[in-house]
Parts: sequence; structure tokens; C-alpha cells
Amino acid sequence: MPKDCRGLAVTAVSDDAMASYDALVTSFMRFGQDILPRIDATLALDPEMILARCFQASLHLLRGLGPLVPKAKAEAAWLEAHADRGNARERGHIAALGAWCRGETERAADIWDAILLDHPRDIMAMKLVHYARFYLGGGPAFRDSLLRTLHAWDESVAGYGFVLGMQSFALEETGDYAGAEAAGKRAIEIDPKDGWATHAVTHVLEMQERRRESIAWIEALKPHWQAENNFRYHIWWHLALVHLALGDADGVLRLYDEALWDPKSEEYLDLCNDVSLLALLELAGLDVGERWKPLAEKIRSRTQEHILTFVDFHYVMALAAAGLRDEAEAMLDSLNVYARKGSGTNAVVAGDVGVPLCRGLLDHRQGRYAEAVERLMPIRYDIYKIGGSHAQRDLLAMILIDAAVKAGQDGLARALLSERVAQRPKDPWSWRAYAGALGKFGDSRAADKAMARARSALA
Repeated sequence: MPKDCRGLAVTAVSDDAMASYDALVTSFMRFGQDILPRIDATLALDPEMILARCFQASLHLLRGLGPLVPKAKAEAAWLEAHADRGNARERGHIAALGAWCRGETERAADIWDAILLDHPRDIMAMKLVHYARFYLGGGPAFRDSLLRTLHAWDESVAGYGFVLGMQSFALEETGDYAGAEAAGKRAIEIDPKDGWATHAVTHVLEMQERRRESIAWIEALKPHWQAENNFRYHIWWHLALVHLALGDADGVLRLYDEALWDPKSEEYLDLCNDVSLLALLELAGLDVGERWKPLAEKIRSRTQEHILTFVDFHYVMALAAAGLRDEAEAMLDSLNVYARKGSGTNAVVAGDVGVPLCRGLLDHRQGRYAEAVERLMPIRYDIYKIGGSHAQRDLLAMILIDAAVKAGQDGLARALLSERVAQRPKDPWSWRAYAGALGKFGDSRAADKAMARARSALA
């Protein structure tokens, strides 16, 4: 039986098919633009290769496109019918894929983690559980899933840099910024084309408000990440965040128009990047013109998918921002039905967090600020359940503060802003908003100091 480049036995008809699969996995780890042709090439060499077919189905699900879900389910059904052709590890992958297709994301993650106990060098299981645990809200389970495998890895093992990149992001999302930065930078030394490691260190720099360093880091690696697939737009999004924090709102709009906005893309992450950035620009007081409308046009046909609650809240925001109020309300109604009648992990999250979150976001957009606060305050510590990173979810914290300010709930606004500037002491938006809240309380001296901090942060 052939073995992959990490020494794991794989059911494959030839060494050529195995080599093709190894190249496919490497491209996937690097966010290569040739992933789809490499799947086709591998399956042309071995049409019944279990891991290649598992990969193909997993990619369908990862792309977050409604029409691809039935294709993933059909592939999973074929694999389940032919599971006896595979070894124990491959049968584990089939079981995890089946659970994922049924919406049982936590069950799928548990199966991948079980595979890794016996096969800690199974880098596809590592990557898939890394994504799954991230979708489930991150936390210690997200971090430890990766850390449990490290005993089997060192620089002599193919793909070690990718493992360090995953370690970097897991550590960053659980607050170990020093460890995350070290792991991510070592990953880039091993392979500068590791976009996940580039992204992980960017998150560290964002969370520590090291903005000039962030620009330098992203720009230095641009020849590598700019050659990636759609994930490159997410790195552009991070660069735009830095420029926005530095007060260059017009420059951010240029980045949006010239680098982020892709009229042809239907990828959910691209749409979420775009929605988030336009919303942040509006919170900064900038008019984004007609940019919501073409974005909402892409989303209008996606309102019944409900693949991830993290995606749904972005879609609701875009529809409302584009003036499609009835369609935004209809999507919220659909999400409510899905939460009550659907099954699986995401349906539970939609009911517990997604529905009140989207209701609160619609209230905010439509000027019902007190109602928005009433919806968002009780779930603020549960928002992590929708998945996404700290950086991505920060928009929701800012919207809650904005709602409290505009609702005239000055005490709450001041309290939330006091909390925020303690956590983000170099954030100009927070200090400006804090100055306004303090001014409403007649504390002009403290307001002046807060505004001075905002100017200092910009400098």
C-alpha cells in the first residue's frame, strides 16, 4: 500500500496517484489557485481514491455555497457505501465527513480528533478539525486539538511549517500572542507561501495594535499571499483594517474598490470581508456610496442557505444596508424557522445567538437603537459561538456601543467604552467615542484627555 510523504498508509492504485494527492494537499495548505485542477488530476489517476474524494467533498463544504452542499452529501453517500475499501484511518475520515454533511460539526471534530490520537501526522485531519473547531467558537478545544499532535512533528517531517502556522493561529485566538508570533514567524521562515501563518501573525499584530509592524509584515510577504486563491482577499481585509485604524478612510475605500471587491466571487468569506469593511467604514463616519447594492445583489439568492450563523449575520446586514428591508426581514424569518426546525450544531447556534443577533443588527440599521441594545446586550458573551476570529467579531462590539450611544443610554455607553479602551488602548475609534460619552456627562476634562488619546493613537 502506498504511503504519503508523512509515512501514512493510503489506499491508492499507484505511487503516481499518491504523489498527486500529496501535491494537492500542499496546494490546499498554501491556498493555491490550482486546487481544483489538482483534484481532477488525482481522481483521473485513481477515481476511487478515498482520501481524494473525501477532500473533494470537504472542499465543497468549506466553500460555503448552497449548491455545493448536495454534491458533498452525494460524495459522502458514495464513500459510506464503499468504506470497506479503506483502512481504519480512511474510514474515520468518511465518518467525519458524514457527520459534517448532516450538520453535526462537533461530532465531525471529535472524529477527526480521534483520528489524530492514532495518526498525529494526518495533516488533513489536523486542518479540517482546525477549521471545524474555529467554526464552533474556538477556545481551548481549538488550541488543544493542535497541541496534542506536536509530539509527532519536527522539521524533518514534510509540512511541519503548516503545522506551525495552525499552531500560531490557535495560540493567537486563545491569547498567547508571544507563542503565536514565534510559531507563525518560524512557519514563514520554513515556507513563505504559508498564507495561514501570514494571516496568524497579522492577527497577533492586530490584537496588540502594532499597526506599523502589521503593514510592514503584510507588505513584505505580498508577493506570496497575492498569488493565493480567494484567501488573499482576507489578507487585504486585514491590511484595510490597519489603514482604517490609522485614519486613512479614503485609502481604505480605494483598497476596497481595487483589491477586495471581486464582482465575480461568490465565496462566503469574500462576501463577509466586504460586508464587514463597509460597516466599519460607516461606523467611522464615512459614506460608502452605492457599494452596498452590488454586494446585496450577490446575497439575495443566498438567504435560505444557513450554512454558518457567522455568514448569516453578514448577509442580513448587507441586505438591510442596501435598503432591502423586506428581504432582510424575510431572511431573519427564514433563520428563525431554521433554528426551530433544523438539526445539527449550526441550527442550535442560530437559535441561541443568531436570531437575536440578526434582530439586533436590523434594529440598529433601522434606527431602533434602544431595541438593538436590548437584543445585543444579553448575548454579548455568547457571540463567540457563531465562530469567526476576535478581529472579525469586533464589529459586533462596536455596533453595540454605537447603539448605546445613539439610544442615549449614556451610562451604558460610558461603561462599555471604559471597558473597551482598557482592552484596546491604541484604538482611535474607541477613544473618540469615549470622548463623546464623557462629554455628555459634562466631564469636559476627561473628554479632552480621551480626544488627545485618539489623536495620539492616530499619530
